Amino acid sequence: MESQRLEQVTVNLLLNALDALAGRPDAEVSVQLFEEPGDITRMPIRRVTDPEGINYLHRRRVARDDGGRGIDPVYTADTVAVIRVEDNGPGIPEADLESIFDPFFTTKQSGRGTGLGLSICARLVEGMGGRIDVENRPEGGASFCIRLPGKSQALLDEAGDEVLISEESK
Repeated sequence: MESQRLEQVTVNLLLNALDALAGRPDAEVSVQLFEEPGDITRMPIRRVTDPEGINYLHRRRVARDDGGRGIDPVYTADTVAVIRVEDNGPGIPEADLESIFDPFFTTKQSGRGTGLGLSICARLVEGMGGRIDVENRPEGGASFCIRLPGKSQALLDEAGDEVLISEESK
């Protein structure tokens, strides 16, 4: 089920990129998939005041609040799966970046979009315990970045070919 949601999000981002690039002879779209360490891995295992040999990390509030909904799973993940979709189109006007994931908001011409695609993408990604962000690339174009909480490498080694998305994100 999550793979279908992720496919829907990725296809929508690709279609939006292709739409932004219509008529450009130098059109480029790139999709990158990689893993990065979660924010929690950068936290010190122990404070100087902790007794030697004891890890109190699990007892600390180490997570950022995700807007009142609880602990942000991306922040507390050991690893984060990242999907980045970029294009070399005109980018998104700075004034629109904050609203781009709002329902019925669109930068397309009248009759070319409903403004629901990116809103639905954001809800699907959040439903998987992730986040989606957008920014303009310095060299031009837009960059959409999906971050999903992943399992630690130790768990992946134990599980073999299991899915990258953690059970907590369901």
